[in-house]
Parts: sequence; C-alpha cells; structure tokens
Amino acid sequence: MALTWGIVDVSGGDLRWHNKRYGRLAREVGLLPPARAAKVIGMGRCPLPDTEADRWAEVIAALDAAAAVQLQATVQAVAPPRGGRTGSRFAIVCECTPVPRRQQVTPYFYEQGPLLCVLCLAKFRPADDVVPPAQAAREDT
Repeated sequence: MALTWGIVDVSGGDLRWHNKRYGRLAREVGLLPPARAAKVIGMGRCPLPDTEADRWAEVIAALDAAAAVQLQATVQAVAPPRGGRTGSRFAIVCECTPVPRRQQVTPYFYEQGPLLCVLCLAKFRPADDVVPPAQAAREDT
C-alpha cells in the first residue's frame, strides 16, 4: 500500500524502523499497531486481532494454501549439494548487485530448505566459483 500510494513508512539508514505512517496503514487493513514504537523496529509488530481474523478467515485460508503450494515448489526446485562430512562448509551467494552477498553453510543446513536474501529477495545458491565439499570429494576419486 505504501509503495503504491507513495508513502514513506520506514525510517533510518537500514529502513527497519517502521514509523507512524506504517501504523496508520496497518490499522487501515485491520491490523493492531502498538501503542508505542519498539526500540529496533518501531511500529513493525502489528498483530491481526481475532475479530479481524474471523472476518478474513476465507481469505487467510486461501493465502495459506497458496503459500504452502509455493513453499513446496520452492523446496523441490532447489537442488542442494549432496551431503559431506560433518563440519564441511561451502559458499552460497544471492543476486545482490553489484556484489552478491556470500555466506558459508554446511550441506545439512543448506538441505533443510531455501535461504532467502532479504535485500534482493532471491534464494541463495551455491557460489559458481566454489565446489560443494561432497562434489569435490567425488571428483577426487
């Protein structure tokens, strides 16, 4: 809503602080903004009251079902590297430009599900210049 209407509803250098305009937008769609801003996120925590949840029950159920289907498709689409010995790590990267963010993870952690970058909203994938440990072990034999 804020983007569509041209409303700036976050403040601060890292854009985590949700301001009073965010709280007003939340109230407009039936959410309950806090009476006072929290330290790190401002007005960010806006729960859905039970009365509104009852009112929107059908829409919430449809969204939950759609999200479950998408989550399952996402999990199946990500081909994790095969396991390796415990403690081995490999690099994963996102799609941030001009420099992708990098993270070191274990094969087990990577296999548990997709990791999303909150900056570019892309899934982390194995880095092109790094061979996952299990694949490197297979190539050596």
